[in-house]
Amino acid sequence: MRISHQFSTLNPALQREIIRRSASKNVVSPRRAKITRNFSTSALLPKQYSFHIGTSWAGKVDRDGYNRFKIPFSAHTTIGSWRDQMLSRPKAVKSVDAGEDFFFVQEMRNGSGVAFGVADGVGGWVESGVDPSLFSQALMYHAHRYSRSAWAGEPEVDPTLDYEEREQIEGWEMTPYECLGLSYDGVLREKAVQAGSSTACIITLNAANGLLRSANLGDSGFSIIRSSSVFHRQRTQTHFFNCPKQLTKLPANSGRKFSRAGGIHRWILR
Repeated sequence: MRISHQFSTLNPALQREIIRRSASKNVVSPRRAKITRNFSTSALLPKQYSFHIGTSWAGKVDRDGYNRFKIPFSAHTTIGSWRDQMLSRPKAVKSVDAGEDFFFVQEMRNGSGVAFGVADGVGGWVESGVDPSLFSQALMYHAHRYSRSAWAGEPEVDPTLDYEEREQIEGWEMTPYECLGLSYDGVLREKAVQAGSSTACIITLNAANGLLRSANLGDSGFSIIRSSSVFHRQRTQTHFFNCPKQLTKLPANSGRKFSRAGGIHRWILR
């Protein structure tokens, strides 16, 4: 350190005070250091709940003519690669695929919870030359994609942070209802999915407070079991027997004749 002659003639106590103040200009204040540390670790707040999830699947036995219309997503596509990753999970009973149905399990942003769901594809589309599995796989893929970026509850923000720093917390709270709507919109945008239908059930579990939230359409549903007793059973939604409410994508401007699942009605799309 270079010290001028004028500085060296000052009282020693005053010299030490000047040096201390000069050095403090290059040091982060304790308050600022605390904010920086809390901001970087705010996502590591302790979670009250942990979840253990098991999955099982098995496709239906091949029917006559079914394989003629089975044109799955290529393993080189985004959805096809994700599908194969989901099916690679270890299970006791081996099966090639999940048939016309599909599922997803996804940890939500910063470990705030877990989201999972199932889509029951409508096999009747085979009669119209459509692979029913494409719709259910695409629906669950988009549910996984949105759940991965969202929080199970309100984003975790350290209350000691300034307002500007709180605004930098990424992500948003997403309910299963919102997830289902966003996922369905994603399927409608998928060019590889020409048509199809599916029921759906999506559930989120909040790791901070254990809250379960759900969105269910049709007869997929879920049950909550406590002490070997059914505590809650989700009510199914049907138009009439064996005709549950569904999410549907109809081909646009194809001019083809399509039969609805079960062959109950027929119409020509113009």
